[in-house]
Amino acid sequence: MRIRALSWRRYRIPLVAPFATAHGVLTERHGLLLQLETDEGVTGLGEAAPLPGFGGDVKAAEAALRVLAPLVQGLPLGQLPAVLGGLPGGVPGMAAARCALDIAALDAEGQAVSKPVAALLAREWVETVPVNATVGAALPVDAVKECRAAVAAGFRCVKLKVGVTDSRAFEFARIEAVRAALPP
Repeated sequence: MRIRALSWRRYRIPLVAPFATAHGVLTERHGLLLQLETDEGVTGLGEAAPLPGFGGDVKAAEAALRVLAPLVQGLPLGQLPAVLGGLPGGVPGMAAARCALDIAALDAEGQAVSKPVAALLAREWVETVPVNATVGAALPVDAVKECRAAVAAGFRCVKLKVGVTDSRAFEFARIEAVRAALPP
């Protein structure tokens, strides 16, 4: 099975609440949805979702895909990992573009053999993967409220972002308030 064509489109998803990290505050996520079409009529989907401050942005990922598209056209899917692994690092957007291509190729391979991607990657796999809720609220009362809401929604693990204030004592108070409010 060979790569016949690549296409992609941008997306923008507004977040329900601002998400604060050490690199700034996000109010929406931007990314690219990639379609990889094979010569056998199978279409695999992938995603490039670079985070600002962590190695690129959507424009850089799109530019990298424009460079990669002609390089991978006609390539057997099985050769894609070696080609992607041989590309130079440090190019803005390249990591996100490679990720999108890798995911899309795995999706196409899985569809071709009627197996989920997880079954291609491991002999033993699970159908669901637990995820954590991430809370970045700066005020202890707000952090407690968001953590309790996450637990009520079924999350069994809450990741509390730290370093969201300039006061070390305030951070410790915030952490203590959350720990006291949540079950183990």
